[in-house]
Amino acid sequence: KVWVQEMETALLQGAIDLAVHSAKDLPIQLAEGLTVGAYPQREDPRDVFVGAPGLRFAALAPGARVGTGSARRIALLRALRPELEPVPMRGNVPTRLAKIESLELAGVIVASAGLVRLGLEDRILDPLDPERYVPAAGQGALAVEVRIDDDEVQQIEAVRDADFILWFSA
Repeated sequence: KVWVQEMETALLQGAIDLAVHSAKDLPIQLAEGLTVGAYPQREDPRDVFVGAPGLRFAALAPGARVGTGSARRIALLRALRPELEPVPMRGNVPTRLAKIESLELAGVIVASAGLVRLGLEDRILDPLDPERYVPAAGQGALAVEVRIDDDEVQQIEAVRDADFILWFSA
């Protein structure tokens, strides 16, 4: 992912001291010289359907257009609700929510954790069953990436005292 690579470059160049990522977006192999220094407590990992007011996912009519930016979610929609029309989209959570109206969508599927972290938990009316709509690995979890050789950042008291599960692999 381009954004992760840009953040890793900034870390390695010393332009930033740490990067906070959605754990699902991290590559399997981090750039040489970097490690995950902390994992804050995980939020709800489920996907949720956010629709027009009062609209629920199970009640969507055939042909309803549902937006998502995830190939995994598109594949699940096609497999489990083939009568729906997935609409690929990009953008942050507020942008995706705005596209419900601007693209005339029945709704969008996004991560519950993203809504919670943005203070939009009131939009979570229709969580999807994780047994059927399997969340991405790492969804709902954050990962704090740091330089392996940066002992000062790894020992920051505010990070160590937060509700973090710490793991340093220097």
